[in-house]
Amino acid sequence: MRGLAALAAVVVMAAAPDAGVTAYPEDWVQASFAARPSSCGRLVYKNGCRVLRRGRVVARARLDAKGGVKGVVVIENTVDVDPGLVSRCVRKDLEARSFRPPEPGMATELTATLVLSDKC
Repeated sequence: MRGLAALAAVVVMAAAPDAGVTAYPEDWVQASFAARPSSCGRLVYKNGCRVLRRGRVVARARLDAKGGVKGVVVIENTVDVDPGLVSRCVRKDLEARSFRPPEPGMATELTATLVLSDKC
């Protein structure tokens, strides 16, 4: 299955917290993606293997007190074909997610990176 590598290419990590703030646990973030994998990896293919979208999109998401996403900003996009389409997918994917509510004193930002690459 050629699309599998692209679908598994979402890397999410806690943003570096301010001094005195505990990082949002990466395993809590990974649990959200394990429960509902991102569908944006499928965008690597445009017209099968004739045209491929390659590159990466990095987005930052801010969580509310209940673990919902209250804002997403794309901070980097190196996708070579249809970069806006991929950015919108990543933004919508993150906005639709829910995470475990942050505990008091915990960072409420995550950074997600989608890498589109494949070998046709």
